[in-house]
Amino acid sequence: MAEAEIKMAAQDGGYKMNEPTGCVQLFACTEKEKVSKYLDLAHEIAAMWNVESTVVVPIVVSVNGLLAKSFDQHLKKLSLGCWIKGRIQKAVGLETARIVRRFLTLEP
Repeated sequence: MAEAEIKMAAQDGGYKMNEPTGCVQLFACTEKEKVSKYLDLAHEIAAMWNVESTVVVPIVVSVNGLLAKSFDQHLKKLSLGCWIKGRIQKAVGLETARIVRRFLTLEP
């Protein structure tokens, strides 16, 4: 990812990025892993609440705020507007900065 240049442009309160191919494949792989990881829980919830089916909706955000291309589709499944994208990216960026700040202030 360091080899490719990433260009950012503000759009809909979030950022649209021209990401390298490795990033896209990583997001797709991570989404599949999350769905399979929570599939048992989905079945358990369906049985507990006596519903016919449940759906696992993966929300994957990288440490620097990159969003998967399917992010908007997942938000629609949850009946959430696109306004939340910017807030999610902001929260991830602030948490990343907090972790880095804590690491840099460690005493040897």
